[in-house]
Amino acid sequence: MKTKLIFAAVTFWLPVCAAYADLPELKEGLWSFHSVTTNNLGNKVENTVKLCRDHAYDKHIRELGNKTSSCVKISESTSGGRYSVEQRCTIGKYVMLGKSTAVLQGNTLHGESHTTTTPAMGGESETTVISDSQYEGSCPSGVVPGDTIRADGTISHGRKY
Repeated sequence: MKTKLIFAAVTFWLPVCAAYADLPELKEGLWSFHSVTTNNLGNKVENTVKLCRDHAYDKHIRELGNKTSSCVKISESTSGGRYSVEQRCTIGKYVMLGKSTAVLQGNTLHGESHTTTTPAMGGESETTVISDSQYEGSCPSGVVPGDTIRADGTISHGRKY
């Protein structure tokens, strides 16, 4: 399970965040993220979280993405507010091929990612993630960049960067 979570971050969020160097900077403050993940086994997981971010946080995430040595970009393109990347990652015996696209329009970000895994990991060989993010305003009192707010209101304080 831990490998799946690491790969989910590697195949979608890190490449997209790394692309922020080419896309316009995201507005600093609180962003809501809603994602739906489905796989070839018929499993569907929805997740909603809010993230307090600033440009320093985005830079930190970009740097993490650039340090991911287990992945090789196959192709990448940027046009206006649209970013696409295809990459191959190897984690242990697993080879993952991922294609991700992110579209930034004003204060919204839409992303789609499709990943195939060989050999299948626990029977899972294909995963699709569709996500939508939206700027909500300033971060609430006591919430700093890197902190997340879960759907139930629980705040998780992120690692300082």
